Amino acid sequence: MNKKEMLQLSLMTEVASMYYEKGMTQEEIGKALYLSRTRISRILKKAEEVGVVEIHVNHILERNHSFEERIKQRFHLKEVRLYNGGGSKSDQEIMDGVVKIAAAFLKERINRKMVVGISWGNTIRETVEVLGEVEKIPIDIVQIMGFAATTNLMSNSDNIAHCLASKYGGIAHGLNSPLFVPDMYVKNQIMKDKNIAATLVMAARADMVLTSIGTLEKVTDSNPWLGYMTKEMFEEIRSQGAVGCLGARFFDRDGKVLDNNEWNRHCVGIGLEDIRKIKEVVIVASGEMKADALLGAIRGGLVDTLISDSRMAEKIVKISQ
Repeated sequence: MNKKEMLQLSLMTEVASMYYEKGMTQEEIGKALYLSRTRISRILKKAEEVGVVEIHVNHILERNHSFEERIKQRFHLKEVRLYNGGGSKSDQEIMDGVVKIAAAFLKERINRKMVVGISWGNTIRETVEVLGEVEKIPIDIVQIMGFAATTNLMSNSDNIAHCLASKYGGIAHGLNSPLFVPDMYVKNQIMKDKNIAATLVMAARADMVLTSIGTLEKVTDSNPWLGYMTKEMFEEIRSQGAVGCLGARFFDRDGKVLDNNEWNRHCVGIGLEDIRKIKEVVIVASGEMKADALLGAIRGGLVDTLISDSRMAEKIVKISQ
């Protein structure tokens, strides 16, 4: 660094100190150093560019209400709640924040004699786990899909439904069937069972459905959460343009339901057309990797209430333009 550069750096540091540490205005600094206000402004800008000044914003508020309203209006949603994912927060910290907001939403929204449909997954399981103590009220919690052969049984819809019903002192209505039935004859016989048929009717008429959203990247033969999906089924769904799934049912980037495939024909549960008709579909989702899937679900009218994080919201705004 030569003498001229050292003098410039020294002046830059002095101006930055007067402005940020001493609280002087740019006009006051200009008068003290016999420099124009425009020159002071340029020096402060340069100080940020070269690292003399680093501006760090502490995101104290848990939610960004003004941003929530903008997302709500832009995507024509009933309600939006976003965890403030700014700063250096880790993915896990953001996920923890999102499920806490989701749990608070449930405490506000769930009322007596409601029928609440439940999907599967870690996000929904964690939401129910952090719910804490709630008022005991008569409600019905119903599975919207069969159970999967997964290594994480706690994240299956049957377990989540029973856990949520237990917290409220309500009734859990189980769907006593595997999610995927390879033999169509066996599946048709299962669907004729009066208890299973009654549960599916209740699920389709639910007041609310609580679910997360899946991405196509998660559906691989190394991931046991689907259990029965073969590579051929995966390739068929991908070739149809799938970007995500909701309740184990797939849709494309425009939210079009992809029901003409082997996977869908063998699934036990309500379909996306049924879900679309439900009064309030609540999506709890975190992580920018789910942005394409979330945007597809929004475009397809599969989302009424969104509970997510600000990073995800920024991403769906960006890719929707």
